[in-house]
Amino acid sequence: MKKSFLLFTVILFMLVSSILVAKPKKYSIDDPNAKFGGLLLLQTNNGSGLGGFFEKAINSSNRLTANLQWLFIRGKNDYPIYDPYYDPYGYYAVERSDKTRLSFIPLLLGYKRILFVDQLANEFRPFLQVNAGPLIALDPPNIPDFSDRMKNIRVWYNGTVEIGGGVDFAYWPGSLVAVYLGYSYLRFSQKIDHPPYDIPEEADATQYYTGRQDFSGLVLRIGIGKRF
Repeated sequence: MKKSFLLFTVILFMLVSSILVAKPKKYSIDDPNAKFGGLLLLQTNNGSGLGGFFEKAINSSNRLTANLQWLFIRGKNDYPIYDPYYDPYGYYAVERSDKTRLSFIPLLLGYKRILFVDQLANEFRPFLQVNAGPLIALDPPNIPDFSDRMKNIRVWYNGTVEIGGGVDFAYWPGSLVAVYLGYSYLRFSQKIDHPPYDIPEEADATQYYTGRQDFSGLVLRIGIGKRF
């Protein structure tokens, strides 16, 4: 999680730095007939991923949006195991066989409100956005063998809602860079990502991972697109 967040921070810094030093362009970011599509980079509280987006301007202030994402979920049981008995110095780590292998594929349709049209410099515009749509969760069992995982994969269906805001940049003629930060609500009706073990009856269940139900959290998204 920390490495992924650091990578996103570096990418974001490079994009913003390039945009700030770029010369003004004749291309208008407020074009009421613009259509954009491109690549998405994602980082959330629960993992990271990739996707694609499309947006169509209704007028200078309003746009309809759609994006398809593939998000790889991480969990507390993803980190290596250090065995102090065999390696008291902690140099030897073993990947956990029960690590989370869950992934989400949401299709989000949304509305984007462009702010301060004709009131700011032509190269950027802040915006507010709301998204909602169906989501597919691919939930293979948390076991080492790949073929067994694929044979026993489970599929869950749910919906998700997202609200947030960000800034659009006209990076070069006909192109768009969008930086978005929001909150996503995603809660399943039951726990998914079940562990590959049974909890002993005499054990304290709170000390064991038993799956998750709530995957809500912050979303950082960077979109890099071209005008059609």
